[in-house]
Amino acid sequence: MADSSLKEVLQDLAQNWSDSLDPSPQVPLVLTNAGTLRARTEAGTAGDLVIGPDLQDMKELTDKGFLLADGQRTVARNALVIYGRKALVKDDELDWFDLVGSEWKKVALGNPDLVASGRFAKKALQKHGLIDDAHKNTYAYAGTETLVLQIAEREQADAVFVYKTDITSAPLPGFEMIILKSDDAPPVFYMASVTKGAKNPSLARSFMDYCIGEAAREIWAKHGFETN
Repeated sequence: MADSSLKEVLQDLAQNWSDSLDPSPQVPLVLTNAGTLRARTEAGTAGDLVIGPDLQDMKELTDKGFLLADGQRTVARNALVIYGRKALVKDDELDWFDLVGSEWKKVALGNPDLVASGRFAKKALQKHGLIDDAHKNTYAYAGTETLVLQIAEREQADAVFVYKTDITSAPLPGFEMIILKSDDAPPVFYMASVTKGAKNPSLARSFMDYCIGEAAREIWAKHGFETN
Protein backbone atom coordinates (compact mmCIF):
# COMPACT_ATOMS: atom_id res chain seq x y z
CA MET A 1 0.00 0.00 0.00
CA ALA A 2 1.39 3.38 -1.00
CA ASP A 3 0.57 7.03 -1.47
CA SER A 4 -1.42 7.71 -4.65
CA SER A 5 1.28 10.08 -5.93
CA LEU A 6 3.37 6.94 -6.59
CA LYS A 7 0.78 5.16 -8.75
CA GLU A 8 2.48 5.19 -12.16
CA VAL A 9 6.05 4.72 -10.98
CA LEU A 10 5.12 1.85 -8.65
CA GLN A 11 3.25 0.10 -11.44
CA ASP A 12 6.43 0.17 -13.51
CA LEU A 13 8.68 -0.83 -10.60
CA ALA A 14 6.45 -3.72 -9.56
CA GLN A 15 6.21 -5.07 -13.11
CA ASN A 16 9.96 -4.89 -13.70
CA TRP A 17 10.77 -6.48 -10.34
CA SER A 18 8.28 -9.27 -10.90
CA ASP A 19 9.60 -9.94 -14.40
CA SER A 20 13.12 -10.31 -13.00
CA LEU A 21 12.13 -13.26 -10.78
CA ASP A 22 11.22 -16.83 -11.59
CA PRO A 23 8.46 -17.54 -10.86
CA SER A 24 7.14 -13.99 -11.21
CA PRO A 25 5.24 -13.02 -8.05
CA GLN A 26 2.02 -11.01 -8.21
CA VAL A 27 2.26 -7.53 -6.69
CA PRO A 28 -1.21 -6.23 -5.79
CA LEU A 29 -0.92 -2.45 -5.40
CA VAL A 30 -3.27 -0.32 -3.33
CA LEU A 31 -2.79 3.43 -3.90
CA THR A 32 -4.51 5.84 -1.56
CA ASN A 33 -4.05 9.08 0.37
CA ALA A 34 -1.83 9.38 3.44
CA GLY A 35 -4.75 9.45 5.87
CA THR A 36 -6.23 6.19 4.61
CA LEU A 37 -2.78 4.62 4.42
CA ARG A 38 -2.23 5.39 8.09
CA ALA A 39 -5.67 4.14 9.11
CA ARG A 40 -5.25 0.89 7.19
CA THR A 41 -1.78 0.37 8.70
CA GLU A 42 -3.17 0.83 12.21
CA ALA A 43 -5.99 -1.58 11.40
CA GLY A 44 -3.52 -4.19 10.13
CA THR A 45 -5.00 -4.20 6.62
CA ALA A 46 -2.24 -2.38 4.72
CA GLY A 47 -0.61 -5.52 3.34
CA ASP A 48 3.07 -6.45 3.54
CA LEU A 49 4.76 -3.19 2.58
CA VAL A 50 3.84 0.46 3.16
CA ILE A 51 5.36 3.42 1.30
CA GLY A 52 4.35 6.78 2.73
CA PRO A 53 5.28 10.42 2.02
CA ASP A 54 4.88 11.76 5.57
CA LEU A 55 7.91 10.88 7.69
CA GLN A 56 6.11 11.94 10.88
CA ASP A 57 3.32 9.45 10.17
CA MET A 58 5.83 6.70 9.44
CA LYS A 59 7.74 7.42 12.64
CA GLU A 60 4.60 7.33 14.77
CA LEU A 61 3.42 4.10 13.14
CA THR A 62 6.83 2.58 13.83
CA ASP A 63 6.89 3.80 17.43
CA LYS A 64 3.46 2.21 17.96
CA GLY A 65 4.68 -1.09 16.55
CA PHE A 66 2.61 -1.18 13.36
CA LEU A 67 5.72 -0.95 11.15
CA LEU A 68 9.03 -2.77 11.55
CA ALA A 69 11.90 -0.39 12.22
CA ASP A 70 14.47 -2.83 10.89
CA GLY A 71 15.23 -2.34 7.21
CA GLN A 72 13.20 0.81 6.58
CA ARG A 73 14.35 2.66 3.47
CA THR A 74 13.92 6.08 1.90
CA VAL A 75 13.14 5.14 -1.70
CA ALA A 76 12.73 8.52 -3.44
CA ARG A 77 12.28 12.28 -3.10
CA ASN A 78 9.71 14.70 -4.42
CA ALA A 79 8.98 18.41 -4.06
CA LEU A 80 5.87 20.42 -3.25
CA VAL A 81 5.10 23.01 -5.92
CA ILE A 82 2.48 25.58 -6.73
CA TYR A 83 1.10 25.32 -10.22
CA GLY A 84 -0.60 28.65 -10.85
CA ARG A 85 -1.66 31.20 -13.39
CA LYS A 86 1.18 33.44 -14.46
CA ALA A 87 1.17 36.76 -12.62
CA LEU A 88 -0.52 39.54 -14.57
CA VAL A 89 1.81 42.13 -13.07
CA LYS A 90 5.46 41.28 -13.60
CA ASP A 91 7.31 42.14 -10.44
CA ASP A 92 10.51 40.41 -9.33
CA GLU A 93 9.62 41.22 -5.73
CA LEU A 94 6.38 39.22 -5.84
CA ASP A 95 6.51 35.71 -4.41
CA TRP A 96 3.87 32.96 -4.46
CA PHE A 97 2.39 34.00 -1.13
CA ASP A 98 1.81 37.53 -2.45
CA LEU A 99 -0.50 36.11 -5.13
CA VAL A 100 -2.68 33.96 -2.85
CA GLY A 101 -5.97 35.78 -2.36
CA SER A 102 -5.00 38.61 -4.69
CA GLU A 103 -4.39 37.45 -8.25
CA TRP A 104 -5.12 33.87 -7.24
CA LYS A 105 -8.70 34.15 -6.00
CA LYS A 106 -9.16 30.39 -5.62
CA VAL A 107 -6.39 27.96 -4.62
CA ALA A 108 -6.81 24.16 -4.50
CA LEU A 109 -4.91 21.73 -2.27
CA GLY A 110 -5.27 18.31 -0.74
CA ASN A 111 -7.43 17.94 2.35
CA PRO A 112 -4.82 18.26 5.13
CA ASP A 113 -6.62 15.59 7.18
CA LEU A 114 -6.08 13.06 4.40
CA VAL A 115 -3.47 14.19 1.90
CA ALA A 116 0.21 14.64 2.77
CA SER A 117 0.78 17.34 0.16
CA GLY A 118 -2.17 19.22 1.68
CA ARG A 119 -0.54 19.03 5.12
CA PHE A 120 2.71 20.41 3.74
CA ALA A 121 0.85 23.15 1.84
CA LYS A 122 -1.10 24.14 4.95
CA LYS A 123 2.14 24.56 6.91
CA ALA A 124 3.55 26.81 4.17
CA LEU A 125 0.38 28.88 4.12
CA GLN A 126 0.38 29.18 7.91
CA LYS A 127 3.96 30.38 7.85
CA HIS A 128 2.89 33.35 5.74
CA GLY A 129 -0.28 34.08 7.70
CA LEU A 130 -2.61 32.87 4.95
CA ILE A 131 -4.76 30.51 7.04
CA ASP A 132 -7.12 33.02 8.61
CA ASP A 133 -10.69 34.29 8.31
CA ALA A 134 -9.73 36.66 5.51
CA HIS A 135 -8.65 33.72 3.34
CA LYS A 136 -11.09 30.99 4.43
CA ASN A 137 -13.03 31.18 1.15
CA THR A 138 -9.85 31.12 -0.94
CA TYR A 139 -9.21 27.37 -0.66
CA ALA A 140 -10.78 24.33 -2.28
CA TYR A 141 -9.88 20.91 -0.89
CA ALA A 142 -9.71 17.47 -2.54
CA GLY A 143 -8.87 13.90 -1.54
CA THR A 144 -5.85 13.32 -3.81
CA GLU A 145 -3.41 15.35 -5.90
CA THR A 146 -5.13 14.08 -9.05
CA LEU A 147 -8.43 15.54 -7.85
CA VAL A 148 -6.68 18.79 -6.94
CA LEU A 149 -5.38 19.10 -10.50
CA GLN A 150 -8.83 18.37 -11.89
CA ILE A 151 -10.15 21.45 -10.10
CA ALA A 152 -7.68 23.56 -12.08
CA GLU A 153 -8.45 21.68 -15.29
CA ARG A 154 -12.12 22.60 -14.84
CA GLU A 155 -10.97 26.24 -14.47
CA GLN A 156 -12.24 26.33 -10.88
CA ALA A 157 -8.89 27.35 -9.38
CA ASP A 158 -6.17 29.85 -10.21
CA ALA A 159 -3.45 27.81 -8.49
CA VAL A 160 -2.96 24.36 -6.96
CA PHE A 161 -0.56 22.82 -4.47
CA VAL A 162 0.66 19.46 -5.80
CA TYR A 163 3.87 17.47 -6.12
CA LYS A 164 6.34 18.29 -8.85
CA THR A 165 5.78 14.85 -10.37
CA ASP A 166 2.02 15.41 -10.66
CA ILE A 167 2.24 18.06 -13.36
CA THR A 168 4.86 16.64 -15.71
CA SER A 169 2.12 15.25 -17.94
CA ALA A 170 -0.62 17.78 -17.24
CA PRO A 171 0.35 21.18 -18.68
CA LEU A 172 -2.34 23.85 -18.42
CA PRO A 173 -2.31 26.94 -20.68
CA GLY A 174 -1.24 30.05 -18.83
CA PHE A 175 -0.02 28.14 -15.75
CA GLU A 176 3.55 27.90 -14.50
CA MET A 177 5.28 25.85 -11.83
CA ILE A 178 6.79 27.44 -8.75
CA ILE A 179 8.90 25.15 -6.58
CA LEU A 180 8.61 26.15 -2.94
CA LYS A 181 11.80 27.04 -1.12
CA SER A 182 12.93 24.54 1.48
CA ASP A 183 12.13 27.08 4.22
CA ASP A 184 8.48 26.91 3.17
CA ALA A 185 8.28 23.22 2.25
CA PRO A 186 11.21 20.81 2.83
CA PRO A 187 11.74 17.99 0.30
CA VAL A 188 9.27 15.12 0.49
CA PHE A 189 10.86 11.76 1.32
CA TYR A 190 9.01 8.53 0.61
CA MET A 191 9.70 5.95 3.30
CA ALA A 192 9.16 2.22 2.79
CA SER A 193 8.61 -0.19 5.64
CA VAL A 194 7.51 -3.78 6.13
CA THR A 195 4.37 -4.05 8.25
CA LYS A 196 4.28 -5.91 11.55
CA GLY A 197 1.79 -8.47 10.27
CA ALA A 198 3.34 -9.01 6.84
CA LYS A 199 2.53 -12.44 5.39
CA ASN A 200 5.44 -12.31 2.93
CA PRO A 201 8.12 -10.24 4.69
CA SER A 202 11.02 -11.64 2.67
CA LEU A 203 9.36 -10.76 -0.65
CA ALA A 204 8.40 -7.34 0.72
CA ARG A 205 12.04 -6.67 1.62
CA SER A 206 13.16 -7.93 -1.77
CA PHE A 207 10.86 -5.48 -3.55
CA MET A 208 11.92 -2.66 -1.22
CA ASP A 209 15.60 -3.39 -1.96
CA TYR A 210 14.83 -3.40 -5.68
CA CYS A 211 13.21 0.05 -5.37
CA ILE A 212 16.48 1.55 -4.09
CA GLY A 213 18.76 -0.36 -6.42
CA GLU A 214 20.51 0.65 -9.60
CA ALA A 215 17.92 -0.95 -11.89
CA ALA A 216 15.15 1.17 -10.39
CA ARG A 217 16.83 4.55 -10.67
CA GLU A 218 16.01 5.01 -14.34
CA ILE A 219 12.36 4.22 -13.65
CA TRP A 220 12.15 6.74 -10.80
CA ALA A 221 13.81 9.37 -12.99
CA LYS A 222 11.45 8.70 -15.90
CA HIS A 223 8.54 9.62 -13.65
CA GLY A 224 10.26 12.76 -12.31
CA PHE A 225 11.38 11.48 -8.90
CA GLU A 226 14.84 11.96 -7.41
CA THR A 227 16.85 9.19 -5.76
CA ASN A 228 20.16 8.93 -3.93
